[in-house]
Amino acid sequence: MTKTRSIKRPAYRYGFTITAIYDGDTIIGNLDMYNHVWKDDETIRLYGINCQEIKRSKKNNIDAIDVQIGFDHRDALITFLGLNPDDFPRKVKYHKLTAPVWVVMETVKDRSGKFGRLLGIVHKDGKNLNEHMRDIIGGVEFYDGKTHPANTPITPPSMNT
Repeated sequence: MTKTRSIKRPAYRYGFTITAIYDGDTIIGNLDMYNHVWKDDETIRLYGINCQEIKRSKKNNIDAIDVQIGFDHRDALITFLGLNPDDFPRKVKYHKLTAPVWVVMETVKDRSGKFGRLLGIVHKDGKNLNEHMRDIIGGVEFYDGKTHPANTPITPPSMNT
């Protein structure tokens, strides 16, 4: 009987320039695909993070208080990136940055999710943005129900071939 050996592949790592922010778990930017190839205006959903929405919805029971919490979450992301939240009005829209912010991003799945976004773990200056947001709001994996409790690293799941 032959033993099958499992080989783990690391997540893909990319340079990424954040050019706009939507809410506390969605950023937009340009993905450095290597060798002078860029994918512009890529929307990234932070893996393991589920921030409060910033748009009211009777259907989803999101009221004005929930929306303010959502803006507080977005402000925490803005602050982590070294920007001033006062420069971003509390309006429901994608806010373009005056200057792009360079980060490193690991993809969890190297394809778009159900809303056309890549799932990513973002690192800036050696710090994990996903873990920072988790510590502020609590992290809930939005597609498979997994949770990331405090003091547990948020890393890409193992990918076996």
